[in-house]
Amino acid sequence: NNDGPNKQLTADMTRDIITMSGTNAVSRIAALDKAANTPTDANYPNAGGLGHQLRTIAKVIKANVGLEVAQADYGGWDTHPSQGGAEGHQAQLLKGLTDCLLAFHQDLGSRMDKVMVLVMSEFGRTGHENGSQGTDHGRGGFMLAMGNMMNGGKFFGVPTAIRANPRM
Repeated sequence: NNDGPNKQLTADMTRDIITMSGTNAVSRIAALDKAANTPTDANYPNAGGLGHQLRTIAKVIKANVGLEVAQADYGGWDTHPSQGGAEGHQAQLLKGLTDCLLAFHQDLGSRMDKVMVLVMSEFGRTGHENGSQGTDHGRGGFMLAMGNMMNGGKFFGVPTAIRANPRM
């Protein structure tokens, strides 16, 4: 009996598995090739490599090869005392993020009706300057959602920890 947990593979079964695997590989290569050759409709900034990552994701979405979830990283947020003011390092990071998101939104155009971007950080911030003369390594964080289906322009949540102890 070949139906139990110790099922033996026959030569025919092995051949079928190898053939199916090869067929799947060829179709995936074709999908990647299609995505790589899909043009972009925006100028993406470099911004720590985020622009390149979002351009690649946009190409795959526009190639319509079945992408459902993608992820990109944008590091460099552990700034300690190097945050600066309105023109400082942190402001430059935020500008890079917004410029990349704007390019992504522009590139996808009406496809943003079915795409949601979620920006989040695992890097907590303090409400006020801390001992390292920065606002890093605290409990506060944020999430930002972007997509045409979003009912935007709202802030959710209450910064009770900051209100209760403004020196956190």
